Amino acid sequence: MKNIMEDKYLDNLVLQYMQCTGRKRINIKSREFNMDFSDWLLKMERISHKYLKLLEYMGLIDIVNSKNCAEIGKGKYDTIVKP
Repeated sequence: MKNIMEDKYLDNLVLQYMQCTGRKRINIKSREFNMDFSDWLLKMERISHKYLKLLEYMGLIDIVNSKNCAEIGKGKYDTIVKP
């Protein structure tokens, strides 16, 4: 079951990548895609860390980590990088 979830997560990441970059078709086996996709993932990770730092600066980090927090528009596979 875990592999199915990992595949779904990866599929969703690739779909988000395609939507963000405007690509209609990709070859997931190509070196170009793998390099571009890796760069995109690193960029998204940096943005997540900056967002987390902003929430921390605003004193909202405890709210984010709370079980009583809801994020409007949050997708099924979205995550915030936690320290």
